[in-house]
This record gives sequence, C-alpha cells and structure tokens, in this order.
Amino acid sequence: PGEAGGPLTPRRVSSDLQHATAQLSLEHRDS
Repeated sequence: PGEAGGPLTPRRVSSDLQHATAQLSLEHRDS
C-alpha cells in the first residue's frame, strides 16, 4: 500500500533512476 501514488519507495526510486539513466545513455550515444 502507498506504492501506487503515495510516497516514493526505494523500488520506485530505483526504477525511475534506471529509466533516467537509460534515456541519458541513449541521448549521449545519439549525439
């Protein structure tokens, strides 16, 4: 409970970090 729209949980933060890192690496590889 509280993981859907509540406070950020470690798992949610980790997922967001991985997603952001993947996008960054993709953009960096593109340019």
